[in-house]
Amino acid sequence: QIDDITLESLFFADDSILMADSVENAKHNLNILIEVSKKYGLNLNREKCKIIIYNDTENTKEIEGIKVEENVKYLGVTIDNKKDLFKTQREMIKKKAEKYANMTHGIICKSVNRILIGKTYWKCVILPSLLQNIGIIKFNQKEISKLQTIENGVYRKNTRRKR
Repeated sequence: QIDDITLESLFFADDSILMADSVENAKHNLNILIEVSKKYGLNLNREKCKIIIYNDTENTKEIEGIKVEENVKYLGVTIDNKKDLFKTQREMIKKKAEKYANMTHGIICKSVNRILIGKTYWKCVILPSLLQNIGIIKFNQKEISKLQTIENGVYRKNTRRKR
């Protein structure tokens, strides 16, 4: 809830997310979605649907036949059911950065103009894939420093400089 506005659902193309402050309200919102969908000839694919519950003290396994998970992926972002919702996503970004840093070195070592190719490849191919959806994820200073260290390592390899 923000000011006097309460969002209970978000939709983007064929993806949707329902939010509720209790299991009962989640069931209610889900039943409304099912009813409205049926009016338009649509059905929920319960195999693809997932539910996460924050601070679940009852250890709920399913709601209305939909499995409760510890995390879900929504529009490319992994959201956890813990206090730190984006921990898994941040860890994945760090692992991808390390992997891509090694791949970048393999690509640039074979090129004639390694500085231009390396910089262009990193900035135009790798960074956009790492930074997708990053605007909603909060990083602490240690995590930012680690990502910066990885990027600096790529630039050092581009220019063949030692530490």
